[in-house]
Amino acid sequence: MDPNPSTRLGANGVNEIQSHPFFKGFDWANVRKMTAPVVPKVKNILDTSNFEKQIQYAEKEKMDPFFGLAKG
Repeated sequence: MDPNPSTRLGANGVNEIQSHPFFKGFDWANVRKMTAPVVPKVKNILDTSNFEKQIQYAEKEKMDPFFGLAKG
């Protein structure tokens, strides 16, 4: 969850992600043949019910979604 693209996992290529201990034993060669662990149910092509509701901020408060810094 590193907000800096140059230092986050994968910045040095996909092999960096695939070799991370979290993915130990994962079958990358057959990933496209696997059934997803969660398949969301959608009502129609415009259905957004699987997304979290938008956060409501206090008046005049703005947040940068990438760095979490208050903007004025």
